[in-house]
Amino acid sequence: MKIRLLFNILWLTPCALCLPGITQAQSVGKKTNESFTVNVSQKGLQVNENALPAWGGKNKNGDVVSANNYYFELNGKPLAIVAGEMEPQRYPVEEWEDAIVKMKAGGLNTVSSYVFWTLIEPEPGKFDFTGRNNIKLFAELCKKHGMYLFLRPGPFNNSEILLGGLPPWHYGMVHNERSNEPGYLKYVERYYKQLAANLKGYFWNDGGNILAVQTENELSHAPINWNTLFEEGVDGGYPGPQGAGYTEHFEHLYTIAKDAGMNSPIFTMTAWGNTGPIPSDHFVPTYGGYMYLGAPDSTNNELTIFNQEKSPFTGKVPVGFCEVGTGSPARGSFRPDVPPASCLCTAMTLFGGQETMFLGYYMFHGGINPMHPVYGFLPKWRDLAYMSYDFDAPVSEFGLLRKSYFTLRPFNQFLNNFSESLSKAQVVEFDQRVKNVQSDSLRVIAKADHDQGYIFAANYGNVKALSDRDDIHFQVHTSAGVIRIPQVAKLNIHSGDFAIIPFNYALHQDVALVSATAWPFSHLTENNEDWYFCHSLSASDGEFVLAGKNIKSVSCNNGSKVKEGVWVLKGDRDGQLRIQTKDGRVIHLVLLTEEQARHSSEVVINGQKRLLLSDRAAVEDSVSNTLLLTSSGVNRFQMKVVPAINSLNINSQQVTGKKDGIFSVFNFQVPERKIRMEVDSINTEKTSVKISPDQFDGLDNIELKVDYLGDICRLFDIGQGMLKDDNFYNGHPWDITLKRYKTMLAGDGLLFRVGPQLLGVEQGKGSNGILFDLKTKLGGNPPSLKSLTAIPVYKIKITW
Repeated sequence: MKIRLLFNILWLTPCALCLPGITQAQSVGKKTNESFTVNVSQKGLQVNENALPAWGGKNKNGDVVSANNYYFELNGKPLAIVAGEMEPQRYPVEEWEDAIVKMKAGGLNTVSSYVFWTLIEPEPGKFDFTGRNNIKLFAELCKKHGMYLFLRPGPFNNSEILLGGLPPWHYGMVHNERSNEPGYLKYVERYYKQLAANLKGYFWNDGGNILAVQTENELSHAPINWNTLFEEGVDGGYPGPQGAGYTEHFEHLYTIAKDAGMNSPIFTMTAWGNTGPIPSDHFVPTYGGYMYLGAPDSTNNELTIFNQEKSPFTGKVPVGFCEVGTGSPARGSFRPDVPPASCLCTAMTLFGGQETMFLGYYMFHGGINPMHPVYGFLPKWRDLAYMSYDFDAPVSEFGLLRKSYFTLRPFNQFLNNFSESLSKAQVVEFDQRVKNVQSDSLRVIAKADHDQGYIFAANYGNVKALSDRDDIHFQVHTSAGVIRIPQVAKLNIHSGDFAIIPFNYALHQDVALVSATAWPFSHLTENNEDWYFCHSLSASDGEFVLAGKNIKSVSCNNGSKVKEGVWVLKGDRDGQLRIQTKDGRVIHLVLLTEEQARHSSEVVINGQKRLLLSDRAAVEDSVSNTLLLTSSGVNRFQMKVVPAINSLNINSQQVTGKKDGIFSVFNFQVPERKIRMEVDSINTEKTSVKISPDQFDGLDNIELKVDYLGDICRLFDIGQGMLKDDNFYNGHPWDITLKRYKTMLAGDGLLFRVGPQLLGVEQGKGSNGILFDLKTKLGGNPPSLKSLTAIPVYKIKITW
């Protein structure tokens, strides 16, 4: 089955050294007055609520997860699973909670996590659930912040980790790994039982938050790579059974997991590269797609167009995406510098082309490999970074928020807030279907259910940029007639931009949003009022067409009524339509800029869900009723809150907001700081750094930009001489934070060591036959650390 996937997922043939990274070509031109047509009449999914009576479960609180033939439901309402991968074994325990709340603030409702068997049971029968292996604590923190956990315990996980996380001691035993042999399965059973016992009470059916479990990963497709560990005379290893044995293996794992106590209502499996029938009576088939696992080809990637072939299980069982690629593992042969637009393009084209309510990103939060207590370094093969597993993810290995984090957020919020109207929507092709990735054509698709739905548009080429598009027109044919979008305003979608356009959306009983040239992303309710937030498309003005017998009046701010039932709001700043209904409801349609939307967080203040706009990173802790805003290098903060509130407690000071239209605006400033550090340039390759603990006082963190020239930069704890992290050069400074190294910095310090590009080795023998030492051949410029720039990360704490 072909679904725009890269099936050679994570063992790529080394390519030429890619420096400085990946950049998209400039726009090739401009096109105007293009028209696109789609017929959504009589479209919509045929949902069978009784298709899968054995699926799902009921927890101790009486909540019910059930499944129909297309999606899951929670207490009878569509359940959107919007997940991001973050692996606790690859991240410091003391930073887990911060990572989870950042992912939640990014619009996710689920954390997906591999669990690596090799770290849990490094030696046969010796289990370790302490430190980074304390998966119970991780589940507890996810639950604390209202996040589901999608557990992926293997036994094998193809995650650029040594042997896919299988304990190396399997190589010295008589059984075949990843097989149906009893000798192997008994060890899997023992591991599953230990893990389930550790997580007792956290599986969803038992009242916990572990909503889903994935068994295995890319069975019979991804190799184990025994040759990384043993090198000589070893092949890649047994990848798994085929044919009927493939199906049998998953049945074994399902039974073992359930018997062990993994009481989750959802079980999944990776459905690409399969070599036998997929047991869909138990498992959700999941898929993935990566635009940048390696250097791009000379043509645009297939993920720049909407999928043309669906899963063969569509309409039989729910299907999903567990690996929507956001980046790539760094390695000597490829150093990713992934454009943020490519992440959104991948998510949109996969979701837009498949009926699903299950979308998971890999990775969403980067990490750092731990050391194996027996075997040491853990990369799957030698070309990978030994420590770093940053993946160029939306949240970096140091918890820094990248541009891709903000680029994806409105899409994630859209999936969560509009799940009910999306769940029964059928994929509908436009007449102008794009099949050729090189075609300079707008990629469009619709999802519709009984004449209502959404247009998805992508104007992105990752190699050959697509043209700017001005004055676009859509004709949506419904059973009641044709909806022309727009009717009056001008709609532009520029090169590299995307759009989600609603049509016939029910705002309230007998109040319809017939169309809007704006991307809806958030929906809040307060008392008897609804707030819908949209953002403008390529800075175009937003046209809103309303209809319905229940509309009493409409008032407009920062815009105008241009004809009966049609209003246009300015796209360059926030504007609003206020709709008063005859039955007493008030509906606000708010248009923000795209940049405002990307920096909008849905937060709960004083028990009320609100939208907070700030160009500073904002993370909510709803448990302790606090909101933390951080700012790298800038000590001034501004926040806009809607619905408006009178005051906020900021850093224990009561601050009154200023009224600005529908917003309350708050400004706050903290004292400016300069970071003092002791830097010793030992030689061109080595530089040591010390920082006194008091430099961290009052700050959230200290960011350090490491600007170097070389093949790789490694970070060591001088006191122990231990490698802590590494970074392959990709043309940009290495951006790290230092709080996790605070104790080391106060002691002997940290050492940055820059390595040259290695082209190989040469050896020779002397006249007496004694082998000389190997000599490395170096290439490129001599390694050097050009500068270290310390930046204070300021913070303010809002409480209520």
